[in-house]
Amino acid sequence: SGATDISAGNLQTCAVVSGGAVSCWGGGSPTPTPVPGISGATAVSVGGSHHGGVSPHACALVAGGSILCWGDNSRGQLGDGTNTSSATPVSVLGVTGATALVAGPYSSTCAVVGGEVFCWGNNDYGQLGDGTTDDSNVPVAVAGLSGATDVGLGAVHACARLSDGSAMCWGNNAYGQLGAGAIAGSTTPVAVSGLGGAAGIAVGDYHSCARLLGGSVSCWGANGEGQLGTGNRVGATTPTAVIAGY
Repeated sequence: SGATDISAGNLQTCAVVSGGAVSCWGGGSPTPTPVPGISGATAVSVGGSHHGGVSPHACALVAGGSILCWGDNSRGQLGDGTNTSSATPVSVLGVTGATALVAGPYSSTCAVVGGEVFCWGNNDYGQLGDGTTDDSNVPVAVAGLSGATDVGLGAVHACARLSDGSAMCWGNNAYGQLGAGAIAGSTTPVAVSGLGGAAGIAVGDYHSCARLLGGSVSCWGANGEGQLGTGNRVGATTPTAVIAGY
């Protein structure tokens, strides 16, 4: 009881509960079970996806802005300097003062620290944003990014909302999910074309959306299931307004 934050992946759900503890369920366990060694948590994020056989991992933001992660670590997504999976929380190396975090569906994790974004784990498509495609089991700074207030992770791309209301994305762009037009993917951030006044950012596997000041929403990227909300199933490489009705 007393849940203050919740996150659901394909196989597992976790919640921050009374006293800043974290409880999780799923992944074969139908009953919420406390995660040992966590107190003072303010946020939790569950990553990993059944699609593609990716095992789950999860992370919690705790007092002081440090981060604890647990679960699969085959790509370094726990950020503790190893690739050893852990059923109990381990500390992400070198991170304090974090204000936001996200555990991605394909073995990557990112956090906002002092307006910068740091990412770790799977980097097959440059989704760590450090200018390489090399995995990292410790946090690396997203190149050239400042003023970030929030971050989202898709399957193989990431986006950050900046304090001036703009957004930048990096990683794979096969479906236009970077929002920068029909460009190749980028291992460093590129500006989302024409986007201003962003008040929130949300990232799906292969599409991205921004909530704008005034309450409207724009989305871009894959649209095979109508996930852009544009009234059709045509993908978009730049932000496109969600039609009225929400």
